[in-house]
Amino acid sequence: MSFRTPFYGQMFARERFETLYSTRLHVGAPDAEGKNKTEPFNMLITQFNVALHRTNMSQWMRIEMVLGFKGRFAPKQYYAAKPKKHIKSFGLVDSSTGYVCNILTYFGANTSYDP
Repeated sequence: MSFRTPFYGQMFARERFETLYSTRLHVGAPDAEGKNKTEPFNMLITQFNVALHRTNMSQWMRIEMVLGFKGRFAPKQYYAAKPKKHIKSFGLVDSSTGYVCNILTYFGANTSYDP
């Protein structure tokens, strides 16, 4: 069973992905005032959702994704059964291809989905 997804390699080179990943994924300081601390993260997720949205997919599946995270981020969670602290996300996935089509990140009890 291969977990390789050649789609991403065809979209852009590894260096381009690493550049985008390192420059766009950041979270505001814990003591930031005047704006939502998760705004940069939400902008990134919105861009992913727009880019990955496909209307011709036939079978959908909701999955829970656990992303390991070492930085400072208030909604970060810890479970004794998991090896690291993490951010919990939910994804809408096409079950035939395995492509993630929509992502909702869990920010605590106030998390809601507004399509």
